[in-house]
Amino acid sequence: MRARKLTASSHKPATAKEAASRQLFTTYRAFPVLAAILLTLLTALAYLPVLSFNFIRFDDPLYFSGNPRVLRGLTTDGLAWAFHTRDVANWHPLTWLSLMMDVSLFGQGPFGPHLTNFLLHIANTLLLFAALRQLTNAPGRSAFAAGLFALHPLHIESVAWVSERKDVLCAFFGFLALWAYARYAAAEPNRNRPDSRRLLFYLLSLLLFELGLLSKPMLVTFPFLLLLLDFWPLQRFPPFSGRQLLPLLIEKVPFLLLTLISCVLTLRAQNEGGAVQPLSNLPMSERLANVPVEYFSYLAKTFWPAQLSIIYPIQRPGPAMWLMLPASFAVVGLCSFALWSMRRFPFFFVGWFWFLGTLVPVIGLVQVGSQFIADRYTYIPLIGIFIIVSWGAFMLLSRWRMPVGAGRIAVVFVLASLVLVTRWQLTFWRDGETLFRRALEVVPDNAIAYATLGQYSYEGGQPDRAIEDYRHALALEPNDSDTHDNLGVVLAEQGQADEAIAEYNAALRLNPSNAEAHNNLANVLHHKGRTDEAIPHFREALRLDPDFPEAHNNLGNALAGRGELTEAVSHYRAALDLNPNLAEAHCNLGLALVRLGRRDEAVTEFNATLRLKPDFAIALRALQKLVPSSGNGSSPPARP
Repeated sequence: MRARKLTASSHKPATAKEAASRQLFTTYRAFPVLAAILLTLLTALAYLPVLSFNFIRFDDPLYFSGNPRVLRGLTTDGLAWAFHTRDVANWHPLTWLSLMMDVSLFGQGPFGPHLTNFLLHIANTLLLFAALRQLTNAPGRSAFAAGLFALHPLHIESVAWVSERKDVLCAFFGFLALWAYARYAAAEPNRNRPDSRRLLFYLLSLLLFELGLLSKPMLVTFPFLLLLLDFWPLQRFPPFSGRQLLPLLIEKVPFLLLTLISCVLTLRAQNEGGAVQPLSNLPMSERLANVPVEYFSYLAKTFWPAQLSIIYPIQRPGPAMWLMLPASFAVVGLCSFALWSMRRFPFFFVGWFWFLGTLVPVIGLVQVGSQFIADRYTYIPLIGIFIIVSWGAFMLLSRWRMPVGAGRIAVVFVLASLVLVTRWQLTFWRDGETLFRRALEVVPDNAIAYATLGQYSYEGGQPDRAIEDYRHALALEPNDSDTHDNLGVVLAEQGQADEAIAEYNAALRLNPSNAEAHNNLANVLHHKGRTDEAIPHFREALRLDPDFPEAHNNLGNALAGRGELTEAVSHYRAALDLNPNLAEAHCNLGLALVRLGRRDEAVTEFNATLRLKPDFAIALRALQKLVPSSGNGSSPPARP
């Protein structure tokens, strides 16, 4: 039997070149997944310490740890409040709702909001990668830009600070809106039939943009940003082509309308909250002089992220000419180069004006607060610089014909360096006192840092040091109403009532709308026996801030002292509606109910007091004595 002749298989073995090409193609298809996993791991490695951080005394009590509305969790009343409140001189309802949800999910401790910020930053990194990849079809460069965004130390403030939930939440919706817009722009319109899928992506981008504005108005420059992206990388119109530009401008009108509404609401909230500095305090000429210096400062910190601080106070007088002139020349020169490079290096044009344009709302033309610059303001603007760095590095490596391995080593080195620097900078955020001591090292004449350290000294049982810190702060900034108020609190507890009254009056001269100062002044007057003078200040505190549980409790004490028990009870209950965990209000309500002869209700309130504070002496004595209905209520009211 003849053996069959073996014939060659129809599937020829691949050559080495074909195999390498096939492996490269497979790797390219897998690259987005691998890049997303690597970005997630690097971001988690850099920011994992934040999960063990506590609240800080600067803004966190307003946004979370001391805000009774937020601490009640997500409720229907909280939902209505979030859309109506102008607290902390801002209108960002989704930020409030997200913080309330943290309470509902994780409780009132710092872990929940820190975890949410941490997860949102990781999500933002991945969304930015997805949006840039969708826009440019350049996964490698998009991944590098997203890595710079994820790991740059200037973004620590937005992630490690609970109060900056608005940054990470606003960016979350903003990046989703960019991705949806990229999908919309990628689908060419069909004149013969409407494309419902394309329209869906446009409406989705509009909706996500609005959700971003409801988180923080930083996205008001979004329509301008979309026009930049229409030029590059979407290439929807050549430069200076009016015929093709007009439809794109019309397309942005709905975005622009939402922007205008957001601007009006934000300015109203900031004016009502006193956050916008009057022109007499900071003249427009000085603001304009600050603008190039601020841009230059942000650039310098981007490429050399050292000497970072939670607060950089405005220095008076304004910038010296030796600083303003070179900064102005640098900014104008970069703008000129960006315009010259529109055709040759469109990524530079788009990246530079992304950075320049998205910083406009916070560059100081409308001065909000007392900071010169703020690291948190760079969370979205620095993406423009990262685009320039990523696409520029790729272009240079291609022109210089550098080996691919060298480029990868450079990327790993840059990202690893950023991880190390970010981890080091995070050590200053481990507690508030360390953070503000660091602020004093960066800017020694820092009134805000001294004032905040005074609060930490006071809470740490060091009243003398607190007084010293507050006096340092007032020497640098004598017109700070809150610092006068806080100094008054320490002086009052040290038994220096007259000095405390003087500080409270100074606080109210500077800011008659300071509800805390009205409440604190009324407390001192009440305990000096001047109850008739105290009650109007308590009422004014509640007029200014109806959601002030301590003021309700204190007014109840003053009214109870005058025998006006029915109204006192209503204020105690109002305090407990706002903060059910206010043990003093439970106790005071119990004492008032005893005097009204409502013993069973009183016992319930005393028991509630002891559940919150088992060693609460006044409540313990009241229960032990079983106060008779005819008792005169001799137990003193409990102070907050």
